[in-house]
Amino acid sequence: MNYLDLVLGVALLISYVILFYNHHLTGRKALLYYSLAWLSLSVPVFSSDRAVHIVGLAFFSAFLWAGNVEAIRE
Repeated sequence: MNYLDLVLGVALLISYVILFYNHHLTGRKALLYYSLAWLSLSVPVFSSDRAVHIVGLAFFSAFLWAGNVEAIRE
């Protein structure tokens, strides 16, 4: 793993923490889905396995879609 991957992974984890904290403060369900999307996108950055990358992107797209649907409902 090089330093660029490490910086990207940490930035994605910080985005997850900020969104989850905002969900905790406001109680908006869409923010929970968005935070889980960023978390699932950050996990493959720290792994070298190709299957982890594919599953991480699948979960990212699913949580992002669910967050958009929930944001429309709100």
